[in-house]
Amino acid sequence: MSRILQIKESDLVNMIKNIIIEETDSEEIFYDLTPEQYYKLLQSVGNQAQAIPKLPMFKGKKVRVNGGLDLNGKPIKSLGEIVVTGRLNFPYTEIKSLEGVSYGSLGSYYGTPFDEEIKRKKRQKEKNDADQRRIDDEWNLMDTDKTGEMAHAVFSFMVNEGDIDELSYPEVEELIGLKRKLKELEDRLETEEDDEVYDEIYTEIEEVQEEIDDLEKKDNDVYGLIEDGGSFFMTNFRSIHDDTYGNIYAVGTTYDADKSMREYYEDLTDDLSNFNRDTLSYHIDGDEVAEYFEDMVREWIYDDPSNYDVKRDLSDYQERQIKDSQLEIDSLKLEAFLLDYGFLPPLEFVVNRENNWEYTDGENNKINLVVGQDGKYDVFKNGTPTLKNPIYDEGIDWDEISDLVEERKSEIESEIDSIEYDIEQIKEEPEGDPDEDDVENEVESLLDQIKDDPVRWLDDYSIDYKQFIDINSLIRDLIDEGDYDVLATYDGTYDEIDINGESYIVYRVD
Repeated sequence: MSRILQIKESDLVNMIKNIIIEETDSEEIFYDLTPEQYYKLLQSVGNQAQAIPKLPMFKGKKVRVNGGLDLNGKPIKSLGEIVVTGRLNFPYTEIKSLEGVSYGSLGSYYGTPFDEEIKRKKRQKEKNDADQRRIDDEWNLMDTDKTGEMAHAVFSFMVNEGDIDELSYPEVEELIGLKRKLKELEDRLETEEDDEVYDEIYTEIEEVQEEIDDLEKKDNDVYGLIEDGGSFFMTNFRSIHDDTYGNIYAVGTTYDADKSMREYYEDLTDDLSNFNRDTLSYHIDGDEVAEYFEDMVREWIYDDPSNYDVKRDLSDYQERQIKDSQLEIDSLKLEAFLLDYGFLPPLEFVVNRENNWEYTDGENNKINLVVGQDGKYDVFKNGTPTLKNPIYDEGIDWDEISDLVEERKSEIESEIDSIEYDIEQIKEEPEGDPDEDDVENEVESLLDQIKDDPVRWLDDYSIDYKQFIDINSLIRDLIDEGDYDVLATYDGTYDEIDINGESYIVYRVD
């Protein structure tokens, strides 16, 4: 039989209390505020933010602001214990530390003691890292990589430009000697009992310390540089030397510098407003300008071909006129042929069907003259082949006919001359479309002129150069005429420094 455990009421109450206390201890209890509520509380305590969590209303609960908190410019030295769920901004305040403060994200804190402390710690870490590189002799020129060579090139540039000083070998020896002397003087000072001698030693210590300070200001080396990103194809180094802290220098081989120059000019030519019209005029692509004008030129020629070396074609109407006139000439010539053949005038042209010319003679006989493919004539009278001097009835006065024939042949010749003149007149004043071959020849001629002098054409028509610039030509010209000083954005000064047989280009960028 199992044993039944009995619990007194007082024990049960104590057990529940203990459970409640344990749960309370394991979880923080917050007093939630909106940012607006917090600002009002801050105003009520005279901007003494550290006093807010101590107000009786919170009864030991931790203050929690739900949202972001912006304390820009408020005379606050400490926030005390607080949780900010959003972004915390406190620029231009007197806050030195964020101890006891939790936040969702940290915003601006510029112009505060906290900012200065962060910078101090960062600067100290940089110096500690530099000291370690110095101890490791990481950039010993006898055994270093390209980074070490570039650092030495930058350091040499800084010394050459007077940005910093470097101790010479005699000065190093002098500094060592002064420090040794200072130690000896300090040791003497500790044991000296004569006041007059004590004062002399103390004065000498001050003088030696001043000399040491002067030399230590010059005691800079390559390890006061930190690799810090890059610009174009160059590597940047930032100085952490006391006198040049924050200065940034770019360094690279001449190959790197050449590539950087090209990229610099490529970026520059992305906006051609950086260049004046005169500079751009030397880099206009004549082919592009000619292509721009081509349709316009062709339209000009078609609209007024008489202003150009372009002939017009005959119109369809003129072609028909000439064809009809030529038919008339042929019929007249054949008429003259038939008169010489011996047919009785007057001959009247009837019709021509596939080179079968039909006439009627003076007795209304049907005369056919058929032209063969070989150009020979077959002559028929009333369907019967006939030779010269076709037979007619007697009683015809051939002397009189002969006069009529000569008279008619003379008329025919005159008519032919008149018709040919009319044809020439038509040909001399064509009314059809301009001759396409002539047009294209004239277009090509004008386009060649444009290519030879594109600037004049663009200027004459007030057209912007930018869309016709040969960018590669412009870049090549800029590189040929330029120098690395365009990359030296700080003051335009650069130098070429030889390190271990490699030439490095160095300049300051910030």
